[in-house]
Amino acid sequence: MPPSPDRAASWAFWIVIGAVIVGQGAGTIHLPSLAALAADLDTDTATAQLTLAICLIGNGAGQLLYGPIADRAGRRPALLIGLGLLTLGSVGATFAADAGQLLVCRFIQGLGAAAGPVVGRGVLRDAVPPERLVVAMSSLGLALALAPGSAPVIGGVIERLGGWRWSFGLIALAAVAAWITCRLHLPETLSAADRSRARHTGVISGYGVFLRMPAFWGYGLTLTFTFGGLFIFVGLAPVLLIGTLGIRADHYGFWSLLPSLGFLAGTQVVRRAGLRLGGRRMIRIGTLVLVAAGIAMAAAALLLPLSAIALMAPMALFGAGLGIQVPNVMTRAVQLEPMLAGTASSLLGLFQLGGSAVIAASAALLPHDDAAGLGLALAACALAALACLKLIPR
Repeated sequence: MPPSPDRAASWAFWIVIGAVIVGQGAGTIHLPSLAALAADLDTDTATAQLTLAICLIGNGAGQLLYGPIADRAGRRPALLIGLGLLTLGSVGATFAADAGQLLVCRFIQGLGAAAGPVVGRGVLRDAVPPERLVVAMSSLGLALALAPGSAPVIGGVIERLGGWRWSFGLIALAAVAAWITCRLHLPETLSAADRSRARHTGVISGYGVFLRMPAFWGYGLTLTFTFGGLFIFVGLAPVLLIGTLGIRADHYGFWSLLPSLGFLAGTQVVRRAGLRLGGRRMIRIGTLVLVAAGIAMAAAALLLPLSAIALMAPMALFGAGLGIQVPNVMTRAVQLEPMLAGTASSLLGLFQLGGSAVIAASAALLPHDDAAGLGLALAACALAALACLKLIPR
């Protein structure tokens, strides 16, 4: 349920959740179609895999765009711009004639998709009481986790029925629907007075406020390494499951739901124990769960025959760690300077997606059938995130 009984806040909550789902789904809906996409565009598997990384890079770049707009012009205009770019990129991807055109359109898709999480965190900070903010952030985080995990289920079915272009066409239609809903029904949650005050703070100065805070670096780098591990897995999972294990494209999506279900379990831990244990302790617990998941995957690969369950069960545990860690990181970071919550959200997104995209690109260096190496990479990323927590004051 929405975190506030107020009707305007409820509209705002559900609209930003919808925008997040469409944008994040755009990133992964085509993953079951990578082999078919490569064949159709007469390119190689490595180039097809770049369609994920380039979308993440666009998403990371977009993080810097929407925060200042959301703080100065309002949350609503920022989200409308993002959904417009998402529509444009999705239409272009649907009709791309070659791999180069598709990569450009994927960058535009990522640029547009960035608006949902950035604006969403600002809207929740505006509309939700502080004592309930971590629960609301858990709901936003759940959408961020479920959409990339669920989209390949839909994409796998579409691949069997009509091919990868129809997947991008579906995203284009959903983005148009989200734009119209936002235009007609999204209330502006940031007051005119707050927008006016933010305009007196330069964009660069606003970023500087956070970049001078060691705690913000701690939160940001924690997200960089955490999501870097996640996206290494996302990039290699189709190769391992479909290419090596022979899982059907339409079945791949169901396996990819396991991390999202783990995330759901993690958010329930936050709801039940978050206030009692405190945000910093919950972040540490979640990160330790991520380390355990990576080690479990490596151990399963070394001790057991390679199978879908041996690969995906540890990822369900990884998802649970994300569900515990991420909402608490987001909540504490945007509360460091409430007047510039949009700017903080932008920088967090840059750390989360821009930095993790660079880490994910290193997945090309890993053998495509090495599940043990993948598990060790996840554990290494989680250990790096754990080290970054030392920057956060107790």
